[in-house]
Amino acid sequence: MQCTDLPWTETERLATLASYGILDTPTEQDFDDVVRLVSQLLNVPIAAVNLIADGRQWFKSEIGLGVREMPLDDSICKFALLQEDGMVVPDTRDDARFSCNPLVTGAPGLRFYAGELLKTADGIPLGTLCALDMQPRPQGLDEQQAFALKTLARQVMSQIELRRVLREQELLLNQQARSADKLRSADRKKDVFLATLAHELRNPLAPIVSAAALLGVTQDPRAVRQASEVITRQARHITGLVDDLLDVSRVAQGKIALDKVAVDMRQVAADAVEQVKPLVERHGHRLDVDLPAEAAVTTGDHKRLVQVLTNLLSNAAKYTPKGGRIQLVIAVTPQELVVTVSDNGIGMGPELLANAFELFAQADDSLHRSEGGLGIGLALVKNLVTLHGGSIGADSTGAGHGSRFEVKLPRAAPGVVHP
Repeated sequence: MQCTDLPWTETERLATLASYGILDTPTEQDFDDVVRLVSQLLNVPIAAVNLIADGRQWFKSEIGLGVREMPLDDSICKFALLQEDGMVVPDTRDDARFSCNPLVTGAPGLRFYAGELLKTADGIPLGTLCALDMQPRPQGLDEQQAFALKTLARQVMSQIELRRVLREQELLLNQQARSADKLRSADRKKDVFLATLAHELRNPLAPIVSAAALLGVTQDPRAVRQASEVITRQARHITGLVDDLLDVSRVAQGKIALDKVAVDMRQVAADAVEQVKPLVERHGHRLDVDLPAEAAVTTGDHKRLVQVLTNLLSNAAKYTPKGGRIQLVIAVTPQELVVTVSDNGIGMGPELLANAFELFAQADDSLHRSEGGLGIGLALVKNLVTLHGGSIGADSTGAGHGSRFEVKLPRAAPGVVHP
């Protein structure tokens, strides 16, 4: 259908038509009224708002046809699109373009055609406002009829443009509503986080103050030692919280520099297990570790990779009731290392699972609150894994059915491995 002299391509035209979102929409009174006027003013039995789509012509409104679409091969209107303005065919039998058209050679025996282009402001035609008759009209259209058809075609195009503007406004409003919902959700998460942070910082301060007061009034070596241990332990807890916050901030600003070397993930796993062992034992969990016999080497920062596994194992311990089971498995494939941490703990519902790696996302569960936490661990883990060129995913069949986290890291050739 494309003519090389036209200022548009068929691909561009079809994309423009699709952008209006008008194809295959229900009938509308405004378009039906125009088609009825065309039929009356031009005294024709058939009139239509005809849009030329991919492989078909579709009628937004029609009278005298009784169908909403026809094959493009049967279209007379498609030839009108190749013209600068409208097209009038006084007798289709005298036009070679329609010698094989079944609507001309057979029923209903179309003889007369007049179509005015429905064009965008950029001059791209979408279709026509057309009038057809089973009787030829050697005189074509008189001046008044031509004016009416052209004016009504502009009215139809105005309706199409208005419909597009309204559609875009609706999409914009929906987008703004979604953005507002996201902002409200972010505000709620921020408020929860600030409350949690205040709680987490206040918790260790009480025993520190008490221990410091005790040091001021006692000379008992045993009491002094116990008070010192309390202060040290709680100060370490506060330091850990602050370090987590600083890490998240550094990652968000792209200020974490990785010391990348060849790292054996088996050693990373051993170091992480050593760090979480007190927490696991305190809960009475069973921790099963399955490591490959061959080296599981990736290029990365040993300290940060230990941090990743420590966070995942700590989460598993915190979110699993006492006496639970935690598994750490490392598998080696030709291209990557797959590290899996799974548990039989409280699991995650669909909403939490979808937002597990977002900042400040955390389960509303007393198990976790009793252990403390800011809800930033998994967000930090995801960012660190991404910095290593890897990916992380979470899976859970639902609340009460445990969780499974899978980290994939690029595999490197064995070489000089960081201890």
